[in-house]
Parts: sequence; structure tokens; C-alpha cells
Amino acid sequence: MLSDALHERDTNVLPAAPSAPSTPLRDTAWHGQLQLLASLPHSLLTLAPAIAASVRSGMRADFASIGLCDSATLTPTGFWTERVSEALLYWLGRHADELLALTPLTLQRDSDGQAVRDTFDAPGWSTHPVYQGAFGPLGARWGTGVPLLDRQDRCLGFIYLYRAEAEGRFSDAEQRRLRDARDRLRGLASAHAAPGTRDTPTVPTRSALLRIDAQGRIRARSADAYELLFLGQHQQLGSLTWAAADLTALPAPVAERARQLLDEPAAPACDELTLRDDGGGMRYRMERLIDAGADAAELVLTLCHLEPIDLAVALQLTRWPLTPRERQLAVASARTDSQREMASALGCSLGTLKGYMRSLYAKLGVASREAMIERLLAGAASAAPTSR
Repeated sequence: MLSDALHERDTNVLPAAPSAPSTPLRDTAWHGQLQLLASLPHSLLTLAPAIAASVRSGMRADFASIGLCDSATLTPTGFWTERVSEALLYWLGRHADELLALTPLTLQRDSDGQAVRDTFDAPGWSTHPVYQGAFGPLGARWGTGVPLLDRQDRCLGFIYLYRAEAEGRFSDAEQRRLRDARDRLRGLASAHAAPGTRDTPTVPTRSALLRIDAQGRIRARSADAYELLFLGQHQQLGSLTWAAADLTALPAPVAERARQLLDEPAAPACDELTLRDDGGGMRYRMERLIDAGADAAELVLTLCHLEPIDLAVALQLTRWPLTPRERQLAVASARTDSQREMASALGCSLGTLKGYMRSLYAKLGVASREAMIERLLAGAASAAPTSR
């Protein structure tokens, strides 16, 4: 049945990276994870969901969002949020200018995020139209944020944290903690990926399902659909098209193929399309469903995220008691199988690198690079001591 299919997962898809724990990570593990993410050669667009989750993992917050901007003009170029609703998206479509005018990005940057916290702490905020339209429906009574800065203090965007009424306002100490975490991310270079990242190997990590009716409207989504649609559209981040309720949420080649399957009786009953980009890629499988009692076909579309393998490995590493150097080795090993390239990138001799790798294999109980990556990606840390 379709309702059952919407809850099934591809058994060949690796499990998702663990969600942030209910209690904050210890500072050492948290800071190490942030620095590791910032060292990856991928664009900020690709890293946005991972950064949001990782920053939240060390703070007492219910969810996070990231707004990206042009560093010279602060013009918004993209947006990612861990919690979203169709009502919020419609509200943003009509009132985004009001939201930006309330706490201008220039003020947010120049106050190092204090202006964001002041907005949420202001008397009467819970009755303000912007709160009631954008934040109240998501349970975001309290909020704070900081600008994301590179090593030259250029503003790449902003990260925001939110929590419920009962949790209380964000304190001065928490604001300092958030700024400290932000400083661990200064290795982020820009919104653009380093040359050659399109060739980074990928692994299937998450999947999601959409049910699309004959008019091209999305009638149902599974849990990870919004995030995967965002990742699939991240080269068009000037808008919120990824969150649309119809085929415009899909990249144009996929939307066109889906439309053909719905409209043309002679079209194949199923089709598959893979799109690669600097963020890895996405595989789209479309299958037409025909109900004997219906006048028109429907479509089930499966999105499978092909994540850069170094990012997929990095997202698993907080579960393992590894040193910062060992984490660097694990990520570098995932990116390339050439030990000469690894040694050059890490600034050590080939002999030294081989010694490091033997020690890492022994610690993880594996005999080879391939076995190490497989174990890390499988999240097989249940018997390992935790680093939190």
C-alpha cells in the first residue's frame, strides 16, 4: 500500500548521521566537531544542515537555522531551518521583508548577534505580528544568534538557535558560548566549494518519499523530505523554491521528467535520474501509480542523498573516542585512497602517516581503510566508549 511505502526505507541506504543529543556535547568533543566540519572543502551551502545540527548539539536549544548572505553587501542568498511548516513558508513568502526590517542584518553583524537576542527578549515580543507569524507556530519563544565569520572577519551568514517558553531566555553565558562555537567555524572559506570537490566519492545516506498527484501537487512527504529537497536545490538558494508544495520544489530536469510520467500514457512507468553537484548529488526515482478507481495517475518519487563521503564520515565521529588527529585521518582517508596525497595534505612523511593509520585501525578494530570507513558509516559504535 502507498501509506506503507511512505514509511519504508531503502535497505541499501546507510543510516542517517545521529541527531544531536538531548544534553549538550562536552566542549572538547563539540569544538573538535565544529573545527572538523569547517576544515572540509565543501561549500557552506552543502555544510549548512550539518553545521546547524552540530552547533545545536553543544547548546540547550530545540532547533537551529542558518541564513547565508553575500559577505560584501549582506544580501541574503539562502536559508536553512531544522524546523519548518507550510504555514511558515507561506508567511515568509509574504512578509520576509518585515522580518529583515525588524532586526536588520547589518545590526545583527555589528552587534555580534546581540540584536537578535534583544528582539526575542523585548517586552511584548510574544504579541508582535512577526513573532506570531514566524516564530510562535514553531514553538520558538526564545532565540539568539551570531554572525558566521571567516578568518578575515567577513560575514558569510548567520546562525540562529531557538527554544520553547519553558526553557527561558538565552543567558549572557550562553551567548558567549555560542560566539566561542562560532569562532571554531572560522575555517569556513566561503559559500563556494574548493576545486575538485565534485569528484569526491559519495555514499547514499538518507532517503525520503514524496507523493505527487496528477496536477503536480505534493500531497505527502516523509520525514527527511524538506532537507533533501533543500540539498537538491542548493544552487538556487535565492528563494524558498525547495519548500514549494508542487513540482517547482524539484530541480528543473527532475520536474520535467515527473511531468512526462504523469501526462504521457506512453511514458515508462518508472524512471531514475541522478544529478551531481559540489554537494555530492541526489538520485531521484519516480514511479507512476494507477488506482483502478481513479481517473488520473499519481507519482511516488524517492529522493536519495548521495553525500560526500568525507562529510558522511565526519558526521559520525562524535560517537567515537578519537583524538583530533585521528579524526582528521579518518576524514582524509574517506576522501582519497592515496596515502601520498594524505601525507602531503596533513604535512607529514609517508612513513609517519602509515604509523598513524596502523594505530587508528587498531583502535577501531579493523584491518583496512575500507573496513574502517564501512564501520564508521554504519555507526557501529554501540560497543565503543562514548566521547561525550
